[in-house]
Amino acid sequence: GDANDSGYYWLAYEPLNYLTSCKTCNSNRKRDYFPVAMERGPAHATAVDLLAQERPYLIYPLTTMDDDPEKVIEFQGIVPVVKATRGFRRKRGQVIIDFFELATRDDLAYERFLILDNLINNLENLHNGNEQQRQRAKQRLAERTADDAEHANCARSFVRLFQQDARRAYDLYAAAAGIVQEHRG
Repeated sequence: GDANDSGYYWLAYEPLNYLTSCKTCNSNRKRDYFPVAMERGPAHATAVDLLAQERPYLIYPLTTMDDDPEKVIEFQGIVPVVKATRGFRRKRGQVIIDFFELATRDDLAYERFLILDNLINNLENLHNGNEQQRQRAKQRLAERTADDAEHANCARSFVRLFQQDARRAYDLYAAAAGIVQEHRG
């Protein structure tokens, strides 16, 4: 829809609107912007009705009422990429990455790198460690890839890649270390 001079306030007092973003994204990035693909719905509509009518680009990831974020975005190391190949999901993935600056924020790159660093150690222990190390690694991998874990999509993408192509996973890990080092100085 067209930009609205008064901003998007329809879900301003909807508690669920605040559960899906960190403070930086909710305050500095989202504020009163809410990009949608279709005409804006009425301000008095429910969140479910607005989702159906407006086709928002930003995903509500906590229930099954919207797309699973992992069907729209995946990670190559610490870099988010659009997973969908065409249509609305492709546009949606790119809008989300651009809107929240997911590919350019140093804070997110560093947080994701720390997760990859932890994952790589645990994946190595899972395959090469003694029984106690393997059990601890399995537990930590489960914690890092749980639905409520920070950067769970990034972690799950990395674990899948490691299982399919460990060499590529190591290469992306090394590239992430270089990116973080360069930005941290």
